Amino acid sequence: FVAALRKENGYTQKELAEKLFLSDKAISKWERGLEFYDLRGKDYDDPQWDKLLDQITVDEMVELIGWGRFQTVTINSIGKLATLDTDGPAGVNSFMTGSFGTGYCAGILVAQTWNEDLAYKLAQGISQELQDFGLNGWYGPSMNLHRSAFGGRNFEYFSEDPYLTGICACEITKGVQENHPVLVCPKHFAVNEQETFRRGSSRKKYDAVDSILTERTAREIYLKPFEMLVRDAKVACIMTSFNKINGIFAGANKDLCTHILREEWGFEGAVVTDWGDMDIVTDGADAVAAGNDIVMPGGPPVIAQILKGVQEKRVTRRELENAVSHLLDMTSKVTP
Repeated sequence: FVAALRKENGYTQKELAEKLFLSDKAISKWERGLEFYDLRGKDYDDPQWDKLLDQITVDEMVELIGWGRFQTVTINSIGKLATLDTDGPAGVNSFMTGSFGTGYCAGILVAQTWNEDLAYKLAQGISQELQDFGLNGWYGPSMNLHRSAFGGRNFEYFSEDPYLTGICACEITKGVQENHPVLVCPKHFAVNEQETFRRGSSRKKYDAVDSILTERTAREIYLKPFEMLVRDAKVACIMTSFNKINGIFAGANKDLCTHILREEWGFEGAVVTDWGDMDIVTDGADAVAAGNDIVMPGGPPVIAQILKGVQEKRVTRRELENAVSHLLDMTSKVTP
């Protein structure tokens, strides 16, 4: 209606605002149609999400997906504001914004308490600081397993036991998501039990670590904590890992990121890649086609890869829309 009035009478936006006794901002909103914030609180599968996606261009979608530098970017066409995330998992630790909070105890100590209530309360404290710093997402908890005593990040991880790890991660996730408008993004999905050369080394010409294991081993041990988190804590975001699993990079593994995570476990949140050189680890277009929704840190190389994948039909508009819908649904839970 508003657009038709402008076209028929040749009004400028300001003139039309004066005629209708509305602000310029209200006119802009009416001309856009649906806005991002109109869908806050809507169900994940509400048909209005599809209408909103129709207003977003391919370039806007690719920028949102391909520029994941501890953030989700603004989308002006639907009035979506940017969001900011921070690393973890032992509290606020954001070198991007210069925000550093209390150094809470590491995951390995949390697990040693065998105390679910304490894990929940710890998460309440962390999430309060996250909110105080104006941060919307937290890359934690870390929930890989102590496969070896020499694991480079064992201090971050809870235990060698998948059940104990899952219980701790569930309580921490609930402690954040049930008390503050902050997203939890557990990591690293999956089988990232070795730090050394987990993404390889181009300088030394080493390939990335390849975790070779049977499906039964994967499901009963290494995937089990993540399954518990999805089914019991309704987590809204998950971070994939750098390493390969049986020859395929985790971030480009559709069996892992789509068939198991979404179709089997019922995950409805967003999937983010780990940080650093993702355009080298796996092609951005392949990551999106596999089920990743946003690539970190992203930037021009990844955006170019995704656009090339669209041109070559390795990524469809529907797959881009799926990624964007997951990100919009996720960020609608935490933005004002």
